[in-house]
Amino acid sequence: MEELKKKLVDYFITNKIVQEEKRAILRYGSEIIISSTLTIGLCLVISGIIGQLVLCIVFLLTYCPLRIFSGGFHAKTQKKCTFLFIILVMLNIFISGFISEESYILNTFKWIAILIVLILSPVGCIENPISFELKKKMKVKASFCLGLEIFAIEFFKEYNYEIANCASCALIALAFILIAGILNTELQKKKMTIEEVKK
Repeated sequence: MEELKKKLVDYFITNKIVQEEKRAILRYGSEIIISSTLTIGLCLVISGIIGQLVLCIVFLLTYCPLRIFSGGFHAKTQKKCTFLFIILVMLNIFISGFISEESYILNTFKWIAILIVLILSPVGCIENPISFELKKKMKVKASFCLGLEIFAIEFFKEYNYEIANCASCALIALAFILIAGILNTELQKKKMTIEEVKK
C-alpha cells in the first residue's frame, strides 16, 4: 500500500496536477482513499462469499454517510481500523440476518441510538479536534442524513424487515462508536494530564 500511495502522489506532482507544497496533504488524502476502498472492497467480497451482499450494502449505505458527519472512535492504525470495521460489518450482518421480522427490542434500541446520534454528533478526537463552526455544520448534515435514514428504515419495514433491521443495527453500531469516541478522548486527556504532572 505504501508503494501505491507513493506512486500516486508522485504521479500527481510530476504531472503538475498538484503543487509540491501540497505533498503531505495529497499523501494523507490518498492514504484515506486507498484504505477506505480496500476496507469496503474486503467487506463486499467477504459478504458476497457468505451470500449476504445486500445486507452489507445496506449497512454501508446507512453507516458510512452518517459516520462522515458524526465522527466517533478512531483506531490508532489503519490495520486496526480495517480489522475493526470488517468485524463491525460482519457482526451487523450476522445479527440482522437472524431478525427477519419486526422486533420491539431492536426498535427500542434503534430509537435510543437515534437520540444518541442526534445529541452527541459530531464527536471529534484529540488528534483532530473539531472547531465550533465546523461542529454546527456537521451536526446539521448528520441530522439531515439521519432523517433520511429513519425515513428509509420505516419505508422498508413495509416490504423487507431484514433490510430495515440491518439499517437499524447500523444506527445502533454508530451510537456505540460515538460513545466509544467520547470515552477514548476522555481517557487520552487523563493520560496527558498524568504525564504532565509527572514532568
